[in-house]
Amino acid sequence: MRAYTQVMSYLFVLNVVHLVFISVEQLVCIHFVASSIHVIKPILVF
Repeated sequence: MRAYTQVMSYLFVLNVVHLVFISVEQLVCIHFVASSIHVIKPILVF
């Protein structure tokens, strides 16, 4: 039974790390898109 709880807590930690990684990735993507729009906009205006 103890091994089972260890496996479950391990899976839970993996899940949390995965979620954090996804949210960080989304934040980086949003930042990248925003900065590229910021760069492209003046080019389109001219």
